[in-house]
Amino acid sequence: MSDHARLSCSAAHRWTACPGAPRLEAQFPRQESIYAAEGTTAHALLETALLLSQPLDQCLSLVPGATEVMAEALQPVVDWIQAQMAENPGAELYLERRVDPGSPLGRDDLWGTADILIFFREDRRLLVGDLKFGAGLAVEVEDNPQIRLYALGALALADYPVEAVTLAILQPRAPHADGPVRVATLARSDLDAFGETIRAAAALTDEDDAPLNAGEHCKFCRAAGGCAALADYSLSVAREAFREVNAPLSPERIGYLLGEAETVRGWLKALEEHALTLARTGTEIPGWKLAQRQGNRAWIDADAALPHLAATYGVDPDLLAPRKLGTPAHVERVVKAETKQKADLAALVKVPELAPRLVPLKSPGGDVFADAAAWFAGLEEEIA
Repeated sequence: MSDHARLSCSAAHRWTACPGAPRLEAQFPRQESIYAAEGTTAHALLETALLLSQPLDQCLSLVPGATEVMAEALQPVVDWIQAQMAENPGAELYLERRVDPGSPLGRDDLWGTADILIFFREDRRLLVGDLKFGAGLAVEVEDNPQIRLYALGALALADYPVEAVTLAILQPRAPHADGPVRVATLARSDLDAFGETIRAAAALTDEDDAPLNAGEHCKFCRAAGGCAALADYSLSVAREAFREVNAPLSPERIGYLLGEAETVRGWLKALEEHALTLARTGTEIPGWKLAQRQGNRAWIDADAALPHLAATYGVDPDLLAPRKLGTPAHVERVVKAETKQKADLAALVKVPELAPRLVPLKSPGGDVFADAAAWFAGLEEEIA
């Protein structure tokens, strides 16, 4: 059996919207990004700390690649899980368990690994937690097909009738209005109804001519660079942007285009990567060629070069390799590692305000103009 499900829980948002995605992705190799590798390490560190009931920083040496920064980020997650267990003495905790939501649906190609499962027999409840270590995109718990699939599969592991399921997205590094842990509760009947929806969506992927549908779900699709549907979709967005070249874009059209820009940028990046892969394997791309890139010069052995240069040219080593105070975050880590104390840097650091950037309304944080208007309104009241 493959290490990866054809219909993976983590890609459910994609194959439920684009039934042809699994067939097309099968033609592209899997490649783990540095972010995915970091996430794997974070999962291992969390699992190790919970299994051994040891502080995260004491488990770093047991998990290759784990860092103090990672341990610090995961602490709120550990605290929350331990609180769930403390409040429910009879609860049972399971970590990194395979679940098979496809089994009750008659499928053997739909399964995944649930990060956190807590069984509350007395309450006839089940908790499913999904760790997200990414910092760029905040993941919502509401209407999240991935975690619902984990819950559907975990029902088979319960030796009591589950009446309600608690779903929890554990994402300590991505800012969100609801904090690092987002929770939703689902009745068993709602989960069963979701299972029937998934049954129908999964059946569509079995069709030889299952359609390819482009949209936001294309992000992280392995086949994005070679998908004709995504190419047509992205080009249609570009055509819409320049539909009226003699008139300025209205704010409404600008808002629409900004909403589509991430998908188009993702497609362009995937297209370039796919073309590069083809060229490297001998496929000719008309109008393009492979060119050798030249990197910047680097020392072969900096430690050996420094005394040699200082002695040869009589230059002060401090001029060749000037010392520089590390960042505040680096200093905090060093102080904690060396003294087990938390450095008080409040009087020594500043946080510069950067120029505002345009973000979707649903993003965390205030609105520059709305906040300013409220401030002036308050000032007028004080003057009056």
